[in-house]
Amino acid sequence: MRKLIIGCCFLMLAGCSTKWSYYFLDWAIEWEMAEYVELNSQQEQQFEEMLTEFLIWHKQHELPLYVEHLRRFSTEINQQTLSAEMWSQHVVDAKAHWYRLFQYGLPKLLPMAVSYSDPQVSQIMMKLNQDQQELVEEYEPKSEQELIEDANDNIQQQLEDWTGSVSDEQIAIIANYNRVKVSTLAMWLNYRQEWVRQMQFALEERDNKALLEQRLTLLMTEPERLRPAEYQQQLVNNSLLFGEMLIQLRRSFSAKQLQYFNQKLNELITDLDELSQQD
Repeated sequence: MRKLIIGCCFLMLAGCSTKWSYYFLDWAIEWEMAEYVELNSQQEQQFEEMLTEFLIWHKQHELPLYVEHLRRFSTEINQQTLSAEMWSQHVVDAKAHWYRLFQYGLPKLLPMAVSYSDPQVSQIMMKLNQDQQELVEEYEPKSEQELIEDANDNIQQQLEDWTGSVSDEQIAIIANYNRVKVSTLAMWLNYRQEWVRQMQFALEERDNKALLEQRLTLLMTEPERLRPAEYQQQLVNNSLLFGEMLIQLRRSFSAKQLQYFNQKLNELITDLDELSQQD
């Protein structure tokens, strides 16, 4: 279920292949769903009908909101009015996009979730626990320095994707951000484990539709309630630091980098706008 929604959310950060990706989104979502559970024929029909309705709604109602959001961000970047607090609000707004998707899809997803057999629930939980174990095995053995280097490489690659190049000054800005931000890896892994545990509780008691809806709503739209206060505060602090890094990076843009960035962002906005207007 979470994979289904994430498949749509990725379009907010997609590149020049946005239109192509959107045309094949139904196939991608079905493929992701199949990784977690094998549906019976009746459930497959339910899912296909739900997915068709969902994508129509998403195109008509959500893509225009993405366009407005990206245009606002573009203005702030180009006029250099972005602040760390404004960036944090962008994060809140992005989460709101996710919440609307779930709120729309939940009434249609509930009947299918209720219909899951015990073997299907076991299949879902096995995959979720496997995902969690893979993350633990990937990240826990790494030293703090290795994690910082990985984070540096990741942000540098993202910046290069959007600006065409990365300067030595920008590498230093990124390195400073990853050096001063507080590591939340252990808290993140613990939170994910608790999320999986709560999902298991929800599915095991799926015969109680009201309780299932309550727990899925918690897991999908109020995950901060599963996070300790310390973890939540560190996320807020790191988000502000990330915003400060973005401001510094924008100040360091060359004319060529800014042109590259605007061209790519404008192409994304145009693609989403045109997709939203297609029948």
